[in-house]
Amino acid sequence: MKKTFIILLVIAMLLGLCACGGGKTEEKAGLQAGFGRVNITPQYPVPMAGYSGRVSDGYRDYLYVTCIAVTDGAETVLMYTMDLLNANSGSMPEEFRIAINAATNVPMDHIFMGATHTHSSGQYLLNNDSASKQFKQEVVSAAAQAGKEAIADLAPCQFLIAQENLEGMNFVRHYKIADGTYYGSNYGDPTPGIEGHAYEPDNQLTLLKFDREDGKKDILYVGWQAHPDHAYANGWTTLSADFPGAMRAALEFEDENLLVGYYGGASGDLNTFSEIKELNHGLGMMDYGEKLAEIVTEVMAKLKPVEGTTIKATTKVHTFEIDHSWDHMIVQAREISTLYNTKGRDYASQEGYKYGFSSSYQANAIVNRANMGATEDRTLGAFCIGDVGFIEAKCEMFSTSAKYVKENSPFSATLVIAGNSTYMPTEEAYDWRTYEADTSNFVKGSAEKMNEEFVAMLKSLK
Repeated sequence: MKKTFIILLVIAMLLGLCACGGGKTEEKAGLQAGFGRVNITPQYPVPMAGYSGRVSDGYRDYLYVTCIAVTDGAETVLMYTMDLLNANSGSMPEEFRIAINAATNVPMDHIFMGATHTHSSGQYLLNNDSASKQFKQEVVSAAAQAGKEAIADLAPCQFLIAQENLEGMNFVRHYKIADGTYYGSNYGDPTPGIEGHAYEPDNQLTLLKFDREDGKKDILYVGWQAHPDHAYANGWTTLSADFPGAMRAALEFEDENLLVGYYGGASGDLNTFSEIKELNHGLGMMDYGEKLAEIVTEVMAKLKPVEGTTIKATTKVHTFEIDHSWDHMIVQAREISTLYNTKGRDYASQEGYKYGFSSSYQANAIVNRANMGATEDRTLGAFCIGDVGFIEAKCEMFSTSAKYVKENSPFSATLVIAGNSTYMPTEEAYDWRTYEADTSNFVKGSAEKMNEEFVAMLKSLK
């Protein structure tokens, strides 16, 4: 009997130790964050992104794939940003996620792809030339490697946030004209009679910081929205990460314990410059990036803990209606598209004006849409880390759309991870016949429907 009692006492003690061990595990439970970054700068000439006719002849600074992994112990998300014009054209989202999932075992619907939208990276990863195919393979492989590095780098952390509105660092590229019309351009061409910008930009800077333990460097996530096209504006044919690269380099130089990722938000209607000289800051690429780094450093002093650590994610297939309203002009559009390929953008645009096209890009878009079906399905993504919500926009979302989603989100802060693949203009852009509306694949009202879907998805996570 005494022997039986002793055995039972030992078992009880062991069970108590196990319970205590479980309690300690729970006490340690919380967020962990990891960082991975892989160089994707091609060491050979490649067609360059965003605008026609450029082939790289070297690089100004390195291009990277960056991944931040975050886990709460039950769920893990991978947040990617790539120094590319876009990260999710055509079949690319699926190809990226398959490779990343195989390397990390993170579910594909927990992998979120973003791009810095630099106009001086390699061309869209859909080109058929051998250099672009090689570049595409290298980027997919780098994305998988960056995910592995981020998972291996996980360490306990405190999650912090700070937000600030920045005046005079981004500008809406739609303008009010004296005759009562509106003007919108992606080229920055001066137009007589400009009276002001059509509306206010989303000028919210968001910093998310993961202060890590175990001697690991801290991770800073910089969320900002403005087109990185300085390098194009300077006529460069060298590859460059543009101002996001300059900003990252400046921040990491000043603080050796910091790893920085830049996530371009909704910038489909925003530039880094204004055609109104009195407003424009006059900053070039390097100066803009370094100025932004200075501002980020100042705003970091306002960082405060995020409420909650739970991670949730959701995706939904959304059906978009394709705009076929210009199909009756397909013959003329093909003519201008051929001129675009043989005589260049400017000559083709001049000829296109005779048919009522706003640019040769509109002609190219008409040809593209004529070969598409009536609708296109795109998977929308949303997730949260504590009281911070995120949406993944597989489009070049307008800042006004992002502001609507943020204002109607149930989270205290909401950010856009933009993949930048085809414009998603708001309704007024169609009324004004802006460049973005004329070249978008989608019918008027598509942005507003998508915005409502994003809000519903975020509410489902709360």
